[in-house]
Amino acid sequence: MDVPTQELLNDLFGRLAADGRGLLMTTHDLAAAARTCTRVALLNRMVVAEGGPELLADPEQMLRAFGLDTAIGAAA
Repeated sequence: MDVPTQELLNDLFGRLAADGRGLLMTTHDLAAAARTCTRVALLNRMVVAEGGPELLADPEQMLRAFGLDTAIGAAA
């Protein structure tokens, strides 16, 4: 999705949330999720972790979610 469309959707989601509506969004854009979501779930065939957007800054959770070993670039 191009950047202008992403911005339009983020604005729409913000307005809907401000009106008290619940939203479920899927994305691979973790930076955008950290900025716009109040709750996140990391998935890898199942829920690996869930919580506030600060979860996206936790290296251990990110490694688990993406199936990586602690060695750089090693697949689990």
